[in-house]
Amino acid sequence: MGKKKVVLDTNVLISAVGFSGNEREVLRKCINGEVSLFLTEAILKELERVLEYPKLNFTQAQKDALKLILVEVGCLVPATKGLNIITEDPEDNRFLEAAIAAEADFLITGNKHLLKVKEFGKTKIVRAPQFLRFCR
Repeated sequence: MGKKKVVLDTNVLISAVGFSGNEREVLRKCINGEVSLFLTEAILKELERVLEYPKLNFTQAQKDALKLILVEVGCLVPATKGLNIITEDPEDNRFLEAAIAAEADFLITGNKHLLKVKEFGKTKIVRAPQFLRFCR
């Protein structure tokens, strides 16, 4: 079997940049080519918006570095549109749409709405520590 295909939720990406820990380890695996990262335009746009939250206090260099890394290591896929699985927060459907488009093995998230789904098609929806256990 080839490399695992993953989609990372925005909260995982933000945590990877802002804090050391499991999320950073997941991003490191993407950067090192141990797993294949898939993104959509909608995910990148949401990330850009969230990176600007004043409470996160990221420097411009940190924001630019993350965006550059993602563009360099990630594979951009056109998202399937129109899923309505997550009704509590319809914007969360963008991650399921990306997972379907990428035929991802994992959607890595800390989002409670997505985690409730557990599995969507062939995609397992897990937190970063669970994913890292799968990688052992």
